[in-house]
Amino acid sequence: FNPETTISFSLSKQSEVRIVLYNSIGQEVEKIISDVYMPGTYYIPYKKPALSSGIYFYRLEADNNIITKKMIILK
Repeated sequence: FNPETTISFSLSKQSEVRIVLYNSIGQEVEKIISDVYMPGTYYIPYKKPALSSGIYFYRLEADNNIITKKMIILK
């Protein structure tokens, strides 16, 4: 079990970025980040050993774009 993962994203212009983690039934678990970022590539480490095993989804919102990706936690 690796208790840490990295969420990466790139921006072409200054944008407000939000990353929110949801469980498999769509309930919000945690706001990972909510801040303004300058153009560039970012690597956000995410470590949450208290989460139980299962399927989670994180939603990244930036510059009027929304991306949702699956995250599997196995212990």
